Amino acid sequence: MLSAIQSGTNLLRKIVALSTDNTQGSLDKDPNLLVALQGVFANASLPRNLTITSSRLHENHLPNSEAIRQLPRQYVRFYSENLRREMEFLVFGDRGTRVLMFPPRMGRFFDYEDRGVLTGLEKKVREGSLQLICVDSIDKQSFYDNEKPPLERLLRHKEYEEYILKEVLPLTEALNPDSNIIAHGCSLGAYHAIAIALRHPQLFSKALGFSGRYDISSPIGDFSSLLGDHFDEQVYYHMPSLFIPNVKCPVHIDQLRKLHVVLAIGEKDPFLKNNVDLVRSLGNLDIDHEFHIWQGRAHRWERWGEMAQLYL
Repeated sequence: MLSAIQSGTNLLRKIVALSTDNTQGSLDKDPNLLVALQGVFANASLPRNLTITSSRLHENHLPNSEAIRQLPRQYVRFYSENLRREMEFLVFGDRGTRVLMFPPRMGRFFDYEDRGVLTGLEKKVREGSLQLICVDSIDKQSFYDNEKPPLERLLRHKEYEEYILKEVLPLTEALNPDSNIIAHGCSLGAYHAIAIALRHPQLFSKALGFSGRYDISSPIGDFSSLLGDHFDEQVYYHMPSLFIPNVKCPVHIDQLRKLHVVLAIGEKDPFLKNNVDLVRSLGNLDIDHEFHIWQGRAHRWERWGEMAQLYL
């Protein structure tokens, strides 16, 4: 599968070039490209309604930084079979280590661009060290959908994880075959990044969580459980704070030891102890990690931008 995806790199770049001057670039411009791309995704379905465009005409916002506006940038949209809805993400740069950037709680794929977090990473993107992939969230349909029973919230989150693993990663690998992948997130995005990397460490080289909470099934201070009173084996294996202390599988442990984990949090953040406990568990398993405690609460966009510049 990987070799097939790698062979599609130039193909997708051609698609991007075709769509640059259009409000919504699409694959409809060249039926032969559709046939070729289906070959790239021989073992998986070609994303339905796939749009890749460099145009900003479809957007009503622009980043504050002129340097960010000059970066190679693609807007991607397609129908997700796992989520049964249209999904969007942004890609900055055309080479380098791929960084999956999960937005904060109930955030959007354009938040990191709009809030200035990318400004400190502009040089690394421009020089080809990093490629930033800013994905969307579905938190309002999963953990923050109080109309759903807790188990349905978790199941919706599992579908989101499948979307990332089986749709976003293959498509972005077709755009950029660099084998190194970093998971990054802030606030609830930190949970998404750390959880997916610790659950699937064979896919990632590094994971960064800023101001995160790594057991969202238990209340912490004024923050309630996002799954109510529901607890079962599925909940357990989705909470890094719970399953990491008890990992016994030698293969999983070996994969975890190839991962580099970075956690950063403010000294007054209510999730500090949760971070300390997870760091202790990482250390007990000899998992390579860094832990940085920042002054104050540090649960804000400005601090997250500074953290990204330092640790990414």
